[in-house]
Amino acid sequence: DRTQERYGTSVFVNSPTFPMRFSFEHLWENLTSRTRELNDEQQYGDDRFEYEGTWQISERQSLRLEYRHYDYTERYSGTRTQFNTSGNYLLANHTLRFGPDDRSSLETLARLQDESGDLEQDIAEVSSRLRLQHTDSFATNYAVQFLRNAFHELQTETYRGEAGLTHQLGECLTSTLQFYGLKQDANKNADFTEWNSLASLAFSKPNRLGRFSANLSYNHTATDASDNNRRGIVIAESITFRDPLPAFLAQTDVDITTLVVTDSTRARVFLPVRDFIVLKLGRYTALQRVPTGMIQDRQTVLVSYTYRVSSNYDVRRDRVDFRMQQEFKCGLTPYYAGSMQNEDVTHARFLRFEPRNVNRHRLGATYRRPRWSVGGEYEYNDDAIEPYQALHFNGDIVLLQKLQHQLDGKATLSRFWFDDSYSFSQWNDSGLTWAESVGAGRWTSTLLDLGAAYRYLVRRDLEASASAMYRYQHNSIFGDTHGVDFSAALEWRIGYFSLRFEAEYDVLDLPDSLDHGASFWIKLKREIPVIARTPQ
Repeated sequence: DRTQERYGTSVFVNSPTFPMRFSFEHLWENLTSRTRELNDEQQYGDDRFEYEGTWQISERQSLRLEYRHYDYTERYSGTRTQFNTSGNYLLANHTLRFGPDDRSSLETLARLQDESGDLEQDIAEVSSRLRLQHTDSFATNYAVQFLRNAFHELQTETYRGEAGLTHQLGECLTSTLQFYGLKQDANKNADFTEWNSLASLAFSKPNRLGRFSANLSYNHTATDASDNNRRGIVIAESITFRDPLPAFLAQTDVDITTLVVTDSTRARVFLPVRDFIVLKLGRYTALQRVPTGMIQDRQTVLVSYTYRVSSNYDVRRDRVDFRMQQEFKCGLTPYYAGSMQNEDVTHARFLRFEPRNVNRHRLGATYRRPRWSVGGEYEYNDDAIEPYQALHFNGDIVLLQKLQHQLDGKATLSRFWFDDSYSFSQWNDSGLTWAESVGAGRWTSTLLDLGAAYRYLVRRDLEASASAMYRYQHNSIFGDTHGVDFSAALEWRIGYFSLRFEAEYDVLDLPDSLDHGASFWIKLKREIPVIARTPQ
């Protein structure tokens, strides 16, 4: 049985010189089952107060302020694991515009985060960015940053400097050149120095057939490690899950027992086995989401961990990205995109490091009409650790569009051919328990999504809507998965009030289990009109 309560309020202060917003939100979820197990209860709580205001000091100068206080509570079903975290977040961002037409600017930012409890993260940052518009077609930028980041038992201090230029040639060609260098000092762990340069060209010009555009970029990165034979630290690395592909971490030789995975706001902590599994491929580590877990497809998460750094471990990486497309006036847009990456790894004599080279190409086309569109793409990815080929198709259509009715439909289909196997690692409450290799040789995966949305305007103050989504996934290793999501809503507006009824139902049919759930919401909203006063 699932019980969920959610309420909140927001107050806006409309002022020409200092608009502000105050908000409070409470969320509590409780999940229990009809068993006598004492640890079979799941709870999640999120209480937060937020303030945001912008002081318009003058026409050229402004100061944005943010403050947030929050309390997170989470207890997991089937375990005794529980997390409680509270914290305060403060940000001040000052912007000064100057020069002809105020096209040059100086932006200074300071932010502070202080947390207590489980998996606390403390942040202190000061940064400044200067942009100088020298002419209509030429500009330069400069930036400096200091960042102290402490998460759980990990702590780093980062010093970063950046400089670059942008040049506009007519209306068709934009060129940029950017450099940065950073030094990261880690408490009781390995220190790093990194240098990076980026050059890019963007071309776009109309022709008699439509418009042609192309982008070319070259990126060079050099990373040097010091304090040999110690652990490197990564705090809040961002990865995005995309079914059926695993999401690989940036570093090699990851200490998998140190992995901490949270959502993008860090309000929810994801657990191994329940929400994700770990895949090991040589020295590389990837995460694969569990369909029955809390991580959604296309969701971005933050991952913190440590990894082994051996003596004399330096990396030089060169990457080239290119894309071109022709937009025809008839609605057809063929395109090509390619990426090539080469790594040069220097290491100790008796240790073997595999560089991650990339050779990825995408060739496709889209065809758009006023009420429908279709597209297809062939993808070739000769990655050193995850080679595959894929075909992608997509389409959407407006089936009905009138003043009172609108019905939309969409569909996507992807077919993947993989050429590798993975090693799955799992945990229980006492740590790492076992590893197993699956998927020898070639394996395939098919992903089909079908969706529809309907809106009906009953009258000016009453609107009904409904949406449905079906997903089918076939995996030659794990079998077939079916998922259905359905939602419906009815909204009634009475003056400044709006009353909204929502219902949701979902089913997930896996090869060895069947999950389904339903929820019902009642939402009441009151708009408060604000009459702006002209300052005396």
